[in-house]
Amino acid sequence: MNNQLYRETLKLIKETNRRLAKLEKGIDVNRGTYNPKTKRFERKGNQVLYKDGKRTIIKSVKRVSYPFGSWGTKKLQANLSTLQSNVISKGRLTTNIKGLSKTDLSGLNKALKSFLNYKTSKVKGIRAIEEQTKANIKAELEDFDTEQLTSEDIATLYDMLGKQDFNDATRYIPASDLWVMLYNTKAKGEETYMQRIYAHIDESSLMNDNDLRDSLIRIYNKFNSWFIIKSGYLMKKR
Repeated sequence: MNNQLYRETLKLIKETNRRLAKLEKGIDVNRGTYNPKTKRFERKGNQVLYKDGKRTIIKSVKRVSYPFGSWGTKKLQANLSTLQSNVISKGRLTTNIKGLSKTDLSGLNKALKSFLNYKTSKVKGIRAIEEQTKANIKAELEDFDTEQLTSEDIATLYDMLGKQDFNDATRYIPASDLWVMLYNTKAKGEETYMQRIYAHIDESSLMNDNDLRDSLIRIYNKFNSWFIIKSGYLMKKR
């Protein structure tokens, strides 16, 4: 075994487990902010109750956490699943890696370095991506209520944006235009969606490019499936 590779990977495991613990713990997104008028840290949405003539403030805690298997850890989990040996136990990485082959040790090292370089390995990074994704969708789709998007929804959309299909399509169609086409043709069928696509890409040229056509159809089906599930969930909440 390469001792230097082993030691380096062990350090990466410890740092990864530390970040996984922080993601799992999450943050209180309604934590107090300083009010210069009262010279105190205050939370938004606190409830004030009066009991026996006494004023009591009930602090409104809204904790958001990201357990193993979500956001950046989903990609880490997928990368680690390719190893011959199981290195995950109860959402953490084992430090018992002496028995790993050099190939698995190198693969583990690479996967951990990638994860630690992701913005999504930190709560702050995930929150920034969530807010930016909401802002992008809101700017492009005015009638879409982004406040109804959950963290899981945004993770799904963010994941879709990072897929090869979407990257291939946006070489020919601006991402903002593609978003609008997806949203406006939702549940109307693949044919309606493709008619919109032909306004950007000549139909005869597109029909000759099977890979691009298949990518565009996969994007539509994935978005449409997500939207139908999301709409059904919102209807139940009403």
